[in-house]
Amino acid sequence: MIIIRKMLEKDLSEVERIEQSCFTSDAWSESSFVYAMESDELLSLTAEIDGRVAGYIVVTRIVEASIDSIAVSPEYRRQGVAEKLIWAALEGFSGDVFLEVRQSNLAARELYKKLGFEEISVRKNYYEKPTENAIIMKTQLCFD
Repeated sequence: MIIIRKMLEKDLSEVERIEQSCFTSDAWSESSFVYAMESDELLSLTAEIDGRVAGYIVVTRIVEASIDSIAVSPEYRRQGVAEKLIWAALEGFSGDVFLEVRQSNLAARELYKKLGFEEISVRKNYYEKPTENAIIMKTQLCFD
């Protein structure tokens, strides 16, 4: 069973491990996650399976929402973790939701399309190590 909950300080070592395994070239620092947990404008959630952190998401939710960071540990991929994190983070939000994804990350792009996101633009050479374009994706949510 996947449990979605607020990110806690005790999660940081596992979150950092997942971050490093998924984003070796442009990984967030531990201080970035601490800032996200303490910020009133950011929502930081973790997905837990059998007592272990399986993934996390950080979302900015103001007038529009931006999925700032999401990752799932390799051993928990293709089990619905990312989808549950996204829907939990956006629950009750109405408005435009944006995200950026590496052009080569076809699995993530397909997941986002499945969830209703459309590719709307490209940021040339946005990512480093290796240099790669970012695909900007958008969806619009309306919860009553």
